[in-house]
Amino acid sequence: MILSPKEVGDDIYHVGKYDLLVVDESHRLHRRKSLSQYPAYDRINAYLGLGQEATELDWIYKRSKMQVLFYDPAQSVRPSDIDRDYYLSKVRLHLATSKPIVLKSQLRCLGGNDYIDYVKDVLYCRIGNKKKIFRDYDLRFFDHVEEMANLIKSLDKTMKLCRLVAGYGWKWLSKGIKDPMHPTDYDIHIENSEFIWNSTYKDWINSPNSVNEVGCIHTVQGYDLNYCGVIFGPEIDYDPVTRRMVIYKEHYFDNLGKAGTNPVSLQEYILNIYATLMTRGIRGTFVYACNPNLQQYLKHYFDQNEDS
Repeated sequence: MILSPKEVGDDIYHVGKYDLLVVDESHRLHRRKSLSQYPAYDRINAYLGLGQEATELDWIYKRSKMQVLFYDPAQSVRPSDIDRDYYLSKVRLHLATSKPIVLKSQLRCLGGNDYIDYVKDVLYCRIGNKKKIFRDYDLRFFDHVEEMANLIKSLDKTMKLCRLVAGYGWKWLSKGIKDPMHPTDYDIHIENSEFIWNSTYKDWINSPNSVNEVGCIHTVQGYDLNYCGVIFGPEIDYDPVTRRMVIYKEHYFDNLGKAGTNPVSLQEYILNIYATLMTRGIRGTFVYACNPNLQQYLKHYFDQNEDS
């Protein structure tokens, strides 16, 4: 059975308690913060006899005898995601009957752990000047987004599952559009190119027009692609003086993603988003950045020409 946390909490199948719940992406379980539907959340807490501030992790424990939780705090991307300290404290309460297991290898990307660690070091500005060349992974930086988009479309024709994605640096004006294949207006304008955001949240990657659209983090987290083209939006930049990433809150349009944040927590969420987007591609990742300083910074590390 495939269930949402809400369906588990509501006990829609009248199971009472499940023998086993396997929770993928458990870092995305919600707490009572920056939610779109507080009444529904509060109703389930009351129904389960839990306090108002109980989390979806509490629902999981309440509804199951055994749990397998896959957890990666580096993929927490919104303030509604369960707080790391609370999550770990709740798990520690069950340590007598639990066994923590660290997964040491990543089988998604052909670049392996070296590529994933490299991406995080670059995004968190802890890499110095050491550039890596990946022989078995197709990592490229593009000066023009149109060139990257055209290559993604070409690869999708031959191998499928090649998509453009981006950080939430543009308003979702096309939400609810009836004919995404013939939009009357576009959400994203870069150079001479125009795109619309994902026309659906549900299984966007397999939707009919997705190769012509741009997916946000909420449509691709947990999915695997063959090639992923990542657009670093206007909400993120690099300061060559401080040698740190810079976040422009006024250019970040995930309203629930920035509600109740401070500059430090918002930057952490946004960097987690880009680290996640950069590790969706099995065979390769392509990169474009909107802001000039960030272009120069990322190009040094993600352009795989050895003399760049």
